[in-house]
Amino acid sequence: VEGRVWDSRFRVVHEDLQEPGSCGIVTRREYRSVGEENSGCGRWCQHYVPRAGRYDVAVAHSASVCFQYALDLLNVSALHNALFMIAGATKNECLDQGWLSQAIQLNFSAGVKELLHWGASPDNSSVGATPLQTAAAHGNIGALRQVLNASTDVAARTEALVAAGSHCHAEALELLADHGATVANSSKCDDSILLRVVKEHAMKTEACQQKAQGATVEGTARNYTALWDVLSALRKMNSASYNDCRGLALRKALARTDLGAVKLLLDGVKNVDQLAGAPPLAKSLANLLSAKTFTDDVFLKAATLLHAHGMDLEPKKKALLPFAAERCNVGLVKGLLDLGADPGGLYRRTNASVWADKCPEIEKEAIQSELRKQAT
Repeated sequence: VEGRVWDSRFRVVHEDLQEPGSCGIVTRREYRSVGEENSGCGRWCQHYVPRAGRYDVAVAHSASVCFQYALDLLNVSALHNALFMIAGATKNECLDQGWLSQAIQLNFSAGVKELLHWGASPDNSSVGATPLQTAAAHGNIGALRQVLNASTDVAARTEALVAAGSHCHAEALELLADHGATVANSSKCDDSILLRVVKEHAMKTEACQQKAQGATVEGTARNYTALWDVLSALRKMNSASYNDCRGLALRKALARTDLGAVKLLLDGVKNVDQLAGAPPLAKSLANLLSAKTFTDDVFLKAATLLHAHGMDLEPKKKALLPFAAERCNVGLVKGLLDLGADPGGLYRRTNASVWADKCPEIEKEAIQSELRKQAT
């Protein structure tokens, strides 16, 4: 490619460069306009100052740049032509650099088909997620079908289950299960699909804030979010793993202040302390408040949810009411009394009234007043 200028007082010079790129060698030709020695500009020549940059225009021969333009334009013909640039030994190295995931994110089905035709792998991760995970996380069922038909790695499909579940796409999760993804019993609940879905629950995304499709229990519609459909599907796929790991998943949801997931995990539970195991959940709530993971408002909401499913408000020496009184927190004391907390419960062998006596006068009087109301 040559460069020219229409002004005869100038000419174009170029420099050819090669540099390693993400997809083979990138060839560049950089063009710069310079003044002719005998241009006839006379005393005005001094005013023709070259630009400070190294070049005025550059032309690059880069497969990566061509891929990017083709995807940005959703132009399958341009993508097809660009793919011919990588024919040879480095083809697969170039293909598996996130182009397939990007085409999926753009919902560019023709581009997905073209990249798969050329051998792009749906199972390889190059940008932090495989194309399978990308399709599952976006709930792109059409693209997920395309990449599943080319997938050869069952483990990659199982990883995609977490992406689908944590982003609340139950249909994608079920499609993956139909293609061999498995919720196998794990020796540790830390590795279970249920726990990983809860840990990565994208609770603030639009998809996860949608209403559940199948949230009807005993003929009564429940006001549940889309995570309910995912949890129902996981339970159906492996009820033993779901039941064994639900307690740990519940604790993880509490630690993330994900009360939406807490509510769903509690569905059908009568004695949550038995489900969640040691230590008592009341102690866990106290620890989360002390660590400032919980605000007062979140603490009371969590306590209300858990108490409705059998959480003991007064485990031995760890009762919540005196814990709140020890903190001189009038709002928490009132909220816990409203839940039915026993004023006689002990925290570190001391009841709420005794703890209140150690508070500043205003908080002391307010807490004692609330305790007297409960006594009458």
